[in-house]
Amino acid sequence: MLAKISDEGVKANRVFSNLNNLLADIAKLSLCIIGLKACSGMYYWVRKFGKFGHNLMTDSLTKTVAICIATVLYFLTADR
Repeated sequence: MLAKISDEGVKANRVFSNLNNLLADIAKLSLCIIGLKACSGMYYWVRKFGKFGHNLMTDSLTKTVAICIATVLYFLTADR
């Protein structure tokens, strides 16, 4: 599952992607921060997603969720 939150923090959508389409779906995204759960395939995906220029954050699921929440709060409160 991919969860995307706009830089305004207003819109959020979830895209369910299978492995066959995952790289194509990530390639379509504008540059963003991607949080990945630590797992055996994580480094593979870090290399693949990194080729598209995305910033990648990896850690445990709990920390990944916290990173996503902090990122959303930053965008909601940042002066623009």
